[in-house]
Amino acid sequence: MPTYLADHVEKNKLQGQLRYSLFVGASSGAETENRWAALDMIERRSPHQVGKNIAKGINNGSIKFFDKHLSMFPVDLVYGFYTKDRPNNKIDVAVVEATEIKEDGSIVPGASVGATPELLQLADKVCFAKGKKRKESLQTNSPRSSSRSTPRSPTLTACTTSP
Repeated sequence: MPTYLADHVEKNKLQGQLRYSLFVGASSGAETENRWAALDMIERRSPHQVGKNIAKGINNGSIKFFDKHLSMFPVDLVYGFYTKDRPNNKIDVAVVEATEIKEDGSIVPGASVGATPELLQLADKVCFAKGKKRKESLQTNSPRSSSRSTPRSPTLTACTTSP
């Protein structure tokens, strides 16, 4: 999907006209992100960055960026920190990698589930990109989604000391 968008921008000479906020729970691939940056397709990038063209865009101010620990990104996404200026606090499109789309409509996610549950929760539209099927079976439990109403309690650690 990201490659097709880059092809469209390049073919139709739309550099700088179709710009996106790129929020990814992990890297979408340095080659793809570098190409998007070279085509001036990235307005904002978070929670981390990869690639020389993105670093160049961040350093010259053409790409807005802030770093964030990956474990905090999904929670901040649900709380609306990235979508506060958007209608209904939604993102337009979530692109999710699926290694398999089953007959019943369920998906087998790729190895990097990351922020997928939160992105699905906040997306107006969802596109599933078919990734390569892994040789070994990926056995996972259902991913947990962050929630604004989840009560948070401290983690207690018992420590003992020797006399």
